[in-house]
Amino acid sequence: MASYKLEVDQSQDFIHCIADGDLEVKDLSVIAMALFELGQVTGITCYFIDFCKAHNKANPFQTYDFVHVDLNTMDQPDVGKAALLTRQGDQSHNFLVTVMNNACYRVQTFDEKALALSWLLADKVTKEVLN
Repeated sequence: MASYKLEVDQSQDFIHCIADGDLEVKDLSVIAMALFELGQVTGITCYFIDFCKAHNKANPFQTYDFVHVDLNTMDQPDVGKAALLTRQGDQSHNFLVTVMNNACYRVQTFDEKALALSWLLADKVTKEVLN
């Protein structure tokens, strides 16, 4: 079972999640629920998820059910977007991201933190420039 830690970034712009270990589908559900709950409490809908030390072990069928069944039963706020930071060369999260994007979630994987944060916060920067 994977372990994880959540915190609101000091900028208050995103929720930061760091996971470690082998991720089974039950771990993905627990992490998603915790992210959504903290998002509801804080009003934050941007998530920076660091999976550099976590490897996705869920098979494609479990992943599909997680996205189309499990996530739909959770009380989600406006989902916003999630940047997934992964270890360079780790493709274990690719199917999850594909299925999530096909289900209209805005999720992207990155192997560089600066690029991940730039993408995650791009909407905020655009909004500030327009105002």
